Amino acid sequence: MFACQVFGAATLRKNKIKILLSKYLTLLIGYIPAKKLRLGPHNESYYTMKQWFDWNLRKKFDSTDKKFDYKINMVTVKTPIYSISSKGDTFIAPSIGCKMFLESFGNSENIFKVYSRENGNLENYDHSKIIMSRNSAKEIWPSVLKWIEKNKT
Repeated sequence: MFACQVFGAATLRKNKIKILLSKYLTLLIGYIPAKKLRLGPHNESYYTMKQWFDWNLRKKFDSTDKKFDYKINMVTVKTPIYSISSKGDTFIAPSIGCKMFLESFGNSENIFKVYSRENGNLENYDHSKIIMSRNSAKEIWPSVLKWIEKNKT
């Protein structure tokens, strides 16, 4: 998983406020201008992001009708997971939220890695650069390929 979390972005009060404001601004304009904000190559519609906003604001990972709790059922996933986060992604997928998400799977074989300069990496990647950058191609993608090779069955 690259910079992946669904209920841990609002652990800090300032992030909760940012998510709440982002939710309503996105509702007003109809989409997140991801290209303009350098968050990625695709603008996300309000309706695509509404669930993510709500999961983070409520700190719950459930279906829209609230009849199914994904988080409770995450422990049934037995496939090992390699979860990558970055110190530079402080809003969309902060490392603390990524770690909380991975830990909810409850699999001791899962691996969590934070990419940061202090950990000897090339940069503190932001949300999009963790996947799409020259430095990620040099150090992150090879680690993913190595992990896949080691864990394939």
